[in-house]
Amino acid sequence: SLDAKGGFIIQYVGELKKKKGNILFEESKNLFHCFSTFISFLNGRRTSILFSQGVFNEEIIWTDYTDYSVDSFKRVFSWCPNRPIEGLNELWQSFSQLWENENDSHFLQSAIHWYIEANSNKGYPEGFIIMAQTGLELIYNWLLIDQNKLLIGNDAENISASNKIRLLLSYLNVSTDYPKSFTNLKSVTDTVDAPDAFVQIRNAIVHSQEIKRKKLMTISSKTKFEALQLALWYIELSLLKILKYNGVYNSRSSKEIQAFKSIQLVPWAK
Repeated sequence: SLDAKGGFIIQYVGELKKKKGNILFEESKNLFHCFSTFISFLNGRRTSILFSQGVFNEEIIWTDYTDYSVDSFKRVFSWCPNRPIEGLNELWQSFSQLWENENDSHFLQSAIHWYIEANSNKGYPEGFIIMAQTGLELIYNWLLIDQNKLLIGNDAENISASNKIRLLLSYLNVSTDYPKSFTNLKSVTDTVDAPDAFVQIRNAIVHSQEIKRKKLMTISSKTKFEALQLALWYIELSLLKILKYNGVYNSRSSKEIQAFKSIQLVPWAK
């Protein structure tokens, strides 16, 4: 019916209540923005609360018809497994608490923006690799430098992009080796590990010197796709670590991802 007639189907409904007193419209807008960003992270593409209404004494006082940004339906990979769903309540609590600080809220919005854009599955991977690198750079600076002070001063900026990723992986308890399922990524010449392969591909895309253009011509589309998946995997794990998530997730690095057997425990969980 939807294909034939067009339109939309609202597939979920919810209610927001305040423990004491009434909730104001402006207060609800911030909470809805927070929750919409959260479920976009779960979903792997941009979604939002729509058509919210304020109700008092069973009477509708206001309705919000704002055209919030929602991506057209397209199947994309999501780290969040369909079953089980244990740990999502705690994940939401961590997310909403972090959102209360303006700087941290801006970080979450930016990091999830780059993640969703790179995960959008809209076309060729070159542009998405650049977006994913932007997300990794943001996470490195916020998590390792601003929050944990692992490096101070010029040293934080002067290290190479691949070493930034290696530091991030060390913090996540993730190996820098090539994932076994990413067989094409190992074919990138003169690389020592997976972060190095990703950064070399990214540099070949961004920098326009003749030698870089020639190197890019030798890199297959499958290799570039694997580089993108690698960076998205790093971003997903980083955000889950930041949000103190200790449950299971869909690992895009797994060989059995197409067989829906890719559910793993996050690497830092006991």
